[in-house]
Amino acid sequence: MKVLKSVFLVSVALLLSVEWLSAQTIDAPWLTEKKLEATPKTLFDKSHLRVYYQLFYRPNHEVKDVKKEALTVLLVGDKALMYEDYNVLRRDSLERAYVEEGKTAGEYMGVAFNLKSEVKDQVITLLDQNKIIYALNSIAFNNYYYEEEIPTFDWQLSDDQKTISGLECRKATMHFRGRDYVAWYSTEVALPYGPYKFGGLPGIIVEIYDTEMDYQFTLVQMQQGHLGDQIGFNFDNNRLMKTSRANAMRALENYRKDPGRMISQKARRRDGKPLEAKAIPHNPIELK
Repeated sequence: MKVLKSVFLVSVALLLSVEWLSAQTIDAPWLTEKKLEATPKTLFDKSHLRVYYQLFYRPNHEVKDVKKEALTVLLVGDKALMYEDYNVLRRDSLERAYVEEGKTAGEYMGVAFNLKSEVKDQVITLLDQNKIIYALNSIAFNNYYYEEEIPTFDWQLSDDQKTISGLECRKATMHFRGRDYVAWYSTEVALPYGPYKFGGLPGIIVEIYDTEMDYQFTLVQMQQGHLGDQIGFNFDNNRLMKTSRANAMRALENYRKDPGRMISQKARRRDGKPLEAKAIPHNPIELK
């Protein structure tokens, strides 16, 4: 595995460090006295490789100079992949460790409180079933998931080459659900995977972005070995609803247009009136 650019390694090292965490004081008996229990999950695989991607995205397509960023991770197993915000993985790892140590729910929440995730959704790719499970965790108090076949991408390969993050890359382009993409992949890591739902190239995707630069993913680090990260999903969540991709996209758009409509029944001001919320810019990665 090649050494990646130092600027990326420094950035990742800072983000991976746990020293910055400051435990919060949780003063509630049902948390401070109750032993932490593991979240039930349906497990599909365990990882032997982590691929970290720095994501830059534009929440509002019309506001060109405002972008958000997140460190995300692709967990690679033999039968399944999972793509998520790195802090989701950190919370899961922390939970397992605290359960084994017999710590309380309050101790866990005091640390997990600091591990906020910018990317709310998760993408699980079941390679042996040709299926994707997409968990949409960003719609008010509701969580949705849908299933679909692994997309087939019509990649157009190019002879263009450049080095990214220490890897020799080749260029490929394609159109996917309303956006035109440019990808740079490396056959030095002969895995046909990438961030989000992307894949199907002769090597790992090192960088991919749409031509409007609303979404850009760049590989910054890889870890391999017997990592044992759980690739799974909590289907027992009582707020979780299975739906279709079309309905999930519609629900997300409706929520962002009028967030107050979904939260007003549960969120109230001190005077008892419904909490009003402004519209949220809607610029999903999949436009169609």
